[in-house]
Amino acid sequence: MTARIVRVRGTGEDRAANMLSLIRGVELEYLAEIRPIGVRTFRQSVDAGVAEAVRLDALGPWVGVGYSLGCCVLAEAARYRWLPNLRGLVLVASPYAWGTSMRHGIAGRIGLGDLDIPVREISIDDDPIPNCDVRNGGRQIAVTVTGRAQVPRPEWLDAGAVLQAMWAYGPGGRHTAYGVERPAGDTRTYVEIARDEAYRMAGVNR
Repeated sequence: MTARIVRVRGTGEDRAANMLSLIRGVELEYLAEIRPIGVRTFRQSVDAGVAEAVRLDALGPWVGVGYSLGCCVLAEAARYRWLPNLRGLVLVASPYAWGTSMRHGIAGRIGLGDLDIPVREISIDDDPIPNCDVRNGGRQIAVTVTGRAQVPRPEWLDAGAVLQAMWAYGPGGRHTAYGVERPAGDTRTYVEIARDEAYRMAGVNR
């Protein structure tokens, strides 16, 4: 039995055209915003997305594919709610690190290591959103934006690291390169890799 694919977009992305648009599936209906990009807080947007994921789960088997903020929605839905029909997760540029991952997501860690479904994380090595050292000053942004406490370190006073994390979101930044850049040794873009992983988990043909 094949599963539906549910796409969960990132902050400020358009519903009809976003990082994950080339992946066949349905769009999770939630306001993907974190003020000042929109009016909702991180917590309000994630909670609304989680509630919608719970509603969709009742409709049958599905695989979730998230980008950026969308990864936070899927991670929290999978970790904190009972989703019996969830068959797998593909997380692109996740601000959360999870389980035994060696990554340092800029928004901290969330425990997904004990899930009984496959989870595939996809990230560009020098994107500071999914790969941010615990000493990196860019974490100040995440603490302020998400409200999720992290252990502060003296190195957080590095203003240059804060600016680097901010620039990652802009045009041509590392956080927005997933649809055009290819990892070494692969002919596919990062988003195309996410697409193929989602189709595999869902049991659908490319």
